[in-house]
Amino acid sequence: MEHHKDFYRGVVMMLVSNVFFSAMALFARAGALVGEGISALSQTQYRFAIGMGFIVILAMTGRIKLRFRNYKGLLLRGFVGGISVLLLYLPIQFIGLAKTSVIYYTYPVFASLFGAIFFKNRPTLGVWLSIILAVAGMVVINWEGFADPSTLNAGIILAVAGSISAGLAVVMIKKLTETESNFSIYLAQCLVGFWLFLIPSAAVPLPPSWMTPVILLGVGVFALAGQLSMNWSYKRVDVNTGSLFGTIVPVFNIIGGVLIFREELTLLEIIGTVITLSACVMLVVIRSRSRAMARQG
Repeated sequence: MEHHKDFYRGVVMMLVSNVFFSAMALFARAGALVGEGISALSQTQYRFAIGMGFIVILAMTGRIKLRFRNYKGLLLRGFVGGISVLLLYLPIQFIGLAKTSVIYYTYPVFASLFGAIFFKNRPTLGVWLSIILAVAGMVVINWEGFADPSTLNAGIILAVAGSISAGLAVVMIKKLTETESNFSIYLAQCLVGFWLFLIPSAAVPLPPSWMTPVILLGVGVFALAGQLSMNWSYKRVDVNTGSLFGTIVPVFNIIGGVLIFREELTLLEIIGTVITLSACVMLVVIRSRSRAMARQG
């Protein structure tokens, strides 16, 4: 009975974490509209600064213990993770929140590919079909750009690159969890990302508006809250359940983009969105069934 209560608490907290991540994305989108826009570099920098500060305070007050073993892996994860975060905020400023979210959150598809490369996890036919379906959805979303390369939107390219880098980061996290704690892995991303973007972000002026610090604080705090609540949830729910709930984030972001920021989606973009999200759900279901069969066998 207690196990079931723990599972349901994990499910509720996973939903809460998705709300936090969506709120972070809404703040990032709002940042692009302040004055001449809060740059993606600044948003990335402040996100890492706030996360780093919080984890350090927890460690200094004895709330958590930080141990680092795989230094090379942590540095590499921090670099790839830092790039993937920047490639989430950048396309939001070009193509909006809705389309960016749909494309970026296909990263589980690319994580499957990297898993096959690094962990020799051969994709099944169903996984390959999910990958093909996700790629087809992204093509449909920007059909005009793919049909005529001269109109290909740079934001689409950045979002795809972000999804690929996020998929690689997920595989690195999976490997690092064998030797490192969640807090150590998260701090590594914040530390490396902070120093990686310190000088570039300083070169871009911030809009002189009272909204600027509010938005930067919102991006950092909600990203931190989403990350910590997600980590807490994964101790109580399995990865497949968590991944399935993770597909809710782009849905929230699409609703927010359309209702709050008046973003418009064409019929082809709506069709591509449905195809892409279906591919992600399909991938999670296939993984869940294959693991269940493996345990039974």
